[in-house]
Order: sequence, then C-alpha cells, then structure tokens
Amino acid sequence: MTIGQVNEHHEVVIPIDIFDYQGRLRRIEAIIDTGFDYHLALPFRLVQSLGLTWVSEVEMRVATEQWEHFDSYAASVWWFGNRLPIRLLQTQSEILVGTSLLWESQLTVQFWDGGSVNVLPRSA
Repeated sequence: MTIGQVNEHHEVVIPIDIFDYQGRLRRIEAIIDTGFDYHLALPFRLVQSLGLTWVSEVEMRVATEQWEHFDSYAASVWWFGNRLPIRLLQTQSEILVGTSLLWESQLTVQFWDGGSVNVLPRSA
C-alpha cells in the first residue's frame, strides 16, 4: 500500500521509490495526474542525478492541446513490493505520477487539506 496526502495546493501527493543507476532506492514525492498516461514525469536535474538511460523522444499532447516532444527514459520503481521497470518522461518542472503506474490499482483520496491518499494493488 502507498500512503500519501493532499497538500495545501490541493494536489494529491504520494511517495515513489525509484532506483538510481547504482541500484539504490531514492524516495521522491510525486503529484498524481490522472490526465497523464505515462508512468512518471521527472524534471531534468532529477533524471540526471538518477543516471537514467535515455530511450527515445516521444511526442505527446499536453493539457493545452499542443503537441510537445519529450525525452523518454528507462527506470525502475519499487511498487507494491516488487521492482517494476517503467518508462518516464523528462519534463521542465513537476514530478508527476501517471495512470500507467496506477493501472490495476485502487486510488482513494480524502479531498481536503491533509487528507489521506491510499493506493492499493487490485488484488487487495
């Protein structure tokens, strides 16, 4: 189970444990974005500090309905007790969790300041 909270900006935030290039886990706080269909989006500096492997360039439609190009990287996260290989996009600023990582999960949110956020695997 993953437990997070709703912050003062009304963002749904959860911790994500991601592996760096040496296989060490690093915990990051990420905003859940149900309009984002990749696993994760990370800013350039974080991608570089994790030493992730570049895979390709991806074209994606963003919230403004514009098409933009993003660099895609291979990564792994610790998700529900397992090492899970994922793809993430490099972005300009925010750390986002998308629906690909949440797929086959149950998301429960208390929508108020400090409200709890729970993510459970489908089998739970």
